[in-house]
Amino acid sequence: MRNITINWVGESKVINTTWGLKQKFSVKAKEEGDKFMDVWLKPDAPIWKVGEVREIESVEPREYNGKTYYSIKLPRPNPIPEILKRMETIENQYSKLAIRITNLENQLNPTKEIDYPKMKEEPDFDPKEPPF
Repeated sequence: MRNITINWVGESKVINTTWGLKQKFSVKAKEEGDKFMDVWLKPDAPIWKVGEVREIESVEPREYNGKTYYSIKLPRPNPIPEILKRMETIENQYSKLAIRITNLENQLNPTKEIDYPKMKEEPDFDPKEPPF
């Protein structure tokens, strides 16, 4: 990962790709000299501006019709914190649902208390004496 400073931004185009709508525009960066580099973003992402410093993974060259073009590869966000947050929400919802189901089962099938026989009198034993 490295940073580049944008010193030129081209016109943005929204293109329909196999992965849905994507926004494409070209930039030049101070660190890369005169290279025109393509950037692909989501259609609602803000356009990069001249003077901004952006973090990129790499600049990848590609050949097309005998010309060399360059594409900027952007760092991917880490999905783990979002997944953990969603799992916690699901666990909380599951716990609440399990409690409601248990309460409903108890209402539909109430447990009967065991009717133990009543003792007629107190047992006669010495608490200091061992039971065996």
